[in-house]
Amino acid sequence: MILKYIDCYVSNNIGIFIPSVGFCGYATSYQHIHPTYSFVISPTKESEVIVREIEVPKEHVFTIGLAPNIPHEEKKEDMFKRYIAVMISNDLFEKEMGSNIELFYQSNDWVQFILPSEILDYIKLFTTEYENDFSTENKFLDELGVIITRLIARNMLDVNYKDMRDEKLINIKAELNQVLEYILQNFGKKLNNKELSRIANLSETYFIGLFKSQIGVTPMEYVHNIRLEKAKKLLKSQDKSITEIALFCGFSSTSHFSNNFKKSYNLTPREYQKIYA
Repeated sequence: MILKYIDCYVSNNIGIFIPSVGFCGYATSYQHIHPTYSFVISPTKESEVIVREIEVPKEHVFTIGLAPNIPHEEKKEDMFKRYIAVMISNDLFEKEMGSNIELFYQSNDWVQFILPSEILDYIKLFTTEYENDFSTENKFLDELGVIITRLIARNMLDVNYKDMRDEKLINIKAELNQVLEYILQNFGKKLNNKELSRIANLSETYFIGLFKSQIGVTPMEYVHNIRLEKAKKLLKSQDKSITEIALFCGFSSTSHFSNNFKKSYNLTPREYQKIYA
């Protein structure tokens, strides 16, 4: 169960793994290796797992890559980091990189580079498609995997790839990406509209309206939904008591958590937990 705290989305050519409610047991294991090309995308500075040595312009995200079979490990800190790990099959990535694949083998360490923030939109599309229709025959999922791979490869090679974005597919405003990531990293803390609007660098009133129009719910409704989803994952893991889960996920008390959980899922947390016992 080394991935029990991780959200996993896998197609025939890439896998995406995102720490959801705790550390990845595999990532923190001593000097482990991956047989594929590995990338860690950090949507925010607090999600970076190594010391950054490059500048990250606005509307870009810090990214690191590692060649297959190089030993490494994530250092455990007080709080887990919500990065996005992307594992790409050797055949696919080497095809996209061509002879430039040697960039990965100039050192036995992480390669640092930047990606445009739109990579987060494609990853969101990938995870949504996986959740809605996972199948080894899902060609659209495989095509999204190729797009994500190509975007990573082109930006490693510093190729202008902005024309690839399809505005009809991507509906999340750039101003909200950082807020969404902040909520997913800090769902257990006290959050409010004023704080979130400041992160988006927007007025509170405009921020709430923009968020509702793009996401479909208000910021606080979104926070509430995320807390419940994280609580479900922890209840399945059987590692924490219901009281611990309530406080970890940002609820003020066990009764507050239980009432909201029952209202949303028609089950008490304990009843839900027994299903997975």
